[in-house]
Amino acid sequence: MKYNKADLERIVITQLENLNAQGEHIRLIKEQNSLLLNYNHKLVEKLSDKVKEPIPYPILKRKNHEK
Repeated sequence: MKYNKADLERIVITQLENLNAQGEHIRLIKEQNSLLLNYNHKLVEKLSDKVKEPIPYPILKRKNHEK
């Protein structure tokens, strides 16, 4: 299948919009996760007899695989 310049530009713009939307979703999910962790810490404090420092979930870091 052959594409002309206008078709390729439209495809690239659409992909960029999709990547931006995914980035926004990731940001919102991280924010929600942070709020949930804070709420969980508050619940642990309220429900436990001994006030302990809540143990945070480990955060896995992804490595960028560059070729």
